[in-house]
Amino acid sequence: MRHISDYIPHRGKMMLINELVHADEKQAISSVTIGADDLFATKKGVPAFVGIEYIAQTVAAYSCAKDGNVGLPKVGLLLGSRRYQSEIDFFPLGVTLTITVNPLYLDDGALGVFSGNIMIKDKNVVSATLNVFQPDDIINHFTMTK
Repeated sequence: MRHISDYIPHRGKMMLINELVHADEKQAISSVTIGADDLFATKKGVPAFVGIEYIAQTVAAYSCAKDGNVGLPKVGLLLGSRRYQSEIDFFPLGVTLTITVNPLYLDDGALGVFSGNIMIKDKNVVSATLNVFQPDDIINHFTMTK
């Protein structure tokens, strides 16, 4: 696979996932190894609530790969989560997380709903449902709606 920056618009320390492992019409799988120098790292690891952003960035990578926009990732917005359940408080330093997202609903416009899971080895540690929005042209979308 290509570098993760070809699939998500995030840059610098906000590029939280390390790799897009797989993407097709039905799902995307990414991974991240938790490091002490990660943006949200503490002595205990990365707080589990950051998992919502790992899932959201995997959704962004899914969207880019599905639409064939590799190298030209579009900006999207996380509108919210209906459910975010974590079995742990922190993602421990040194572990590799596997993040899987599946589209539950995609309209012809810009709205989508995705299920997401985060695994450590064979154990599911986070489950969530995310609502997302990705207009074709985010700048014009917000300037036109004023």
